Amino acid sequence: GGAAIASALFGHCNKFGRLPITWYSNSYTATVALDDYAMRPNRSRHYPGRTHRFFTGQPLYRFGHGLRYGHFDRTHFSAKVIFASQPPHGTAQLEVAVRASVRSSGKHPGDEVLLLFGAPPNAGLCGRPQQELLAFWRLHDLSPGETRHVHETLPLKVFELTDSQAQRRPAFGTWRLWLGDERGAATSTIDLDLLSSEPLSEGALWNCELDVDGLEKSPQEVV
Repeated sequence: GGAAIASALFGHCNKFGRLPITWYSNSYTATVALDDYAMRPNRSRHYPGRTHRFFTGQPLYRFGHGLRYGHFDRTHFSAKVIFASQPPHGTAQLEVAVRASVRSSGKHPGDEVLLLFGAPPNAGLCGRPQQELLAFWRLHDLSPGETRHVHETLPLKVFELTDSQAQRRPAFGTWRLWLGDERGAATSTIDLDLLSSEPLSEGALWNCELDVDGLEKSPQEVV
């Protein structure tokens, strides 16, 4: 036990991880009731929401925060809509091809964890989350100067959201994707258009109304 801790402290073992929760500040716990588990924010009662998907405040440590000895650069990131092979029922299936490259630019070998986030159309409005964790990849034992590539295909169900009837539905429209661990500090951004013959309107998921500034007239709170 002691030898393992010393190995990590002195950088001999550089097994990197990320925070799997949002770490709130003391002001959050002082103003939000412990028994209030509503996820979505509510402006009428100044409730900031919970989790990285809905929280509108400033956390002490964000979801995905992590420390390591090495340094990694995202040298490439792209995503595009593709059509999968025809399934048995005869209609094409949309998928999203993601490509990313990571280079170890530090002095120590180590692991890197890539987090792929996405902001759906009308993010933060009408019950929709501000962001979603779409996928993640762990790259093991990158040597200094080494570059690794990630080639992944995401199914359409990754871009589904839960509606007011607790049903998962694809959120068609423009998604913004990025690699990183902080909202607003994206390494790369991209506009991803998912086309549908019956696109959802702004309030289709939660049946809310928007004012002229695109804000909810009467926010609906859902646990």
